[in-house]
Amino acid sequence: GEVSHVQVHITHDAPLPVPWLVVRDRLPLRLGYPQPFSTAISVPKGAGAQLRYDVRGSRRGVYPLGPVQLSFGDLLGLQDRFVRERRVDFVVVYPKIVPLPALRLQSKTALGAVRSPEPWNEDPARMVGTRDYQPGDSFRRMHWPVSARVGTLQVKQLEPAMTVETVAILNLNESEYDLSVLEVGTELGIVAAASISQRLVQLRQRFALLSNGLDPRTDELYDP
Repeated sequence: GEVSHVQVHITHDAPLPVPWLVVRDRLPLRLGYPQPFSTAISVPKGAGAQLRYDVRGSRRGVYPLGPVQLSFGDLLGLQDRFVRERRVDFVVVYPKIVPLPALRLQSKTALGAVRSPEPWNEDPARMVGTRDYQPGDSFRRMHWPVSARVGTLQVKQLEPAMTVETVAILNLNESEYDLSVLEVGTELGIVAAASISQRLVQLRQRFALLSNGLDPRTDELYDP
């Protein structure tokens, strides 16, 4: 849903002006742009031009922008020319992030930075108070200075915490999906992996994201 601002820079160093110049830039069809960006301008001698248009990311993916095509002619209309720029840029539309404020990822580690709903995951570095001694309490939990001050045995109360060490594995192997739900299934998987990863970033936890997908910007099989 976010909007990307695309700029096309045109330089013209010749001593004569360009009376008419038609600029066409191909836009991604899958983002809902069946027609290219097109405009006509005139360029003074020794000057240039900057064009700008917007592309809305309505669908996750990596999409090529361009190549830019230029059509122009001279003052007398004797000769028309056509130039096609070879460069292709890309716009990346990131997946939708679903808020997961109540996500509870279980941890096997007793210590950490995230508060735990389980009372047995206690961090000895985080004392939140003291309580009266009860039979069965470890003497290593005793708070002797407070016990001496109040006259009764006091035990440290520790804050429950845990470290969430997570590996999110995203399977994008097309052969393992039913063809009838291939697009929906892979998109839901991507949204889930991205949302979990974003939640772990917010919690400042370490995590790894593994995937067997291809990057169309670097994969040699991709041909724009």
